[in-house]
Amino acid sequence: LAVGVFAGLGLVGKYTNAWLGIGLVAFLLLTPDGRRQMLRWQLWAGGLIALAVFSPVLWWNATHEWRSFLFQGARITSVETRLGELVPEFLLSQALLTGPILMACSMLGIVAWAIGHSRQAGAKLALPILTSLPLLLYFLVHALHARVEANWPQPVLPMMTVIAAWVVVSLRSRLRPTVLIVAQSALGLVLIGLVTWQAIFHPLDLGIADRTRMLRGWSALTAEVRSLADAHGAKSILTAGSYRLSGELFFYGQAARDPRPVRNLRDTYRYDFIPAAERFPRAFPALFLVQGSEPPTQWFEQAVAVGTLKRDIGRAGETYTAFIVDAPTGAFPTAD
Repeated sequence: LAVGVFAGLGLVGKYTNAWLGIGLVAFLLLTPDGRRQMLRWQLWAGGLIALAVFSPVLWWNATHEWRSFLFQGARITSVETRLGELVPEFLLSQALLTGPILMACSMLGIVAWAIGHSRQAGAKLALPILTSLPLLLYFLVHALHARVEANWPQPVLPMMTVIAAWVVVSLRSRLRPTVLIVAQSALGLVLIGLVTWQAIFHPLDLGIADRTRMLRGWSALTAEVRSLADAHGAKSILTAGSYRLSGELFFYGQAARDPRPVRNLRDTYRYDFIPAAERFPRAFPALFLVQGSEPPTQWFEQAVAVGTLKRDIGRAGETYTAFIVDAPTGAFPTAD
């Protein structure tokens, strides 16, 4: 019953957790222990509880043209230019995030289980392995045509840790498990230290390889945006395309007690929770910030460039152009 509650909550929080459910169904259908569990009423009650917990999400999607399902499903069809180019990046990012020793041991455990070298622990290993494999296989296929962010496969990390632990304790030599445990712990501490050092002090300019760059430069950029908006009498701040940009503008604007609304005109579905009258206020003139230099003529008849701003984070810096816009076109979003 508790599994049903947490499975439902997990699916509410992240649709990725649906792959864990697929793995759980595989365990129930493909293993003797799983088939025995299907005779218990608690299993079916847990499934109903999970569905009940997730039902508000189903109801919202049913009444909003299935928007969140379609949005997340679009990731499946996103395509990069060269097939397979991002697979090494996916594997390397997982090795760094989980630790290469843990990753290697968990892969060895899966292989050992698959070829029958884990007879004594086979039944017990089936659950963590079968609840991990669907997600791992999906992301491996996804990496063939699109980028997999390092954090996406993290729901299976607890199961992978259990599998890796079985490999370590199954080694015959008493020295080797100790060496592996110490090495994994030491490497983990070193990696945490390096990432923390880079995030706080950023001594190395790693370009787009530096994921901590996402954390830097926003305070200065958003302060410049508000200053430009003040100077030109802008009544709202608008963007297009990047929810990261609009999110940071909103966050720092709220912190500075800036009453101006912030809206992303491309991702309009993100504002469905706002009352219709306030969803897309026609507060003009507005400051429109876009990465690059193309004016937002799709939405406005008047767009005058008033400045160029940069989020200074080294080689991966981002340059934006600020426009003062007015006279919205028919493409300007409405709450209808």
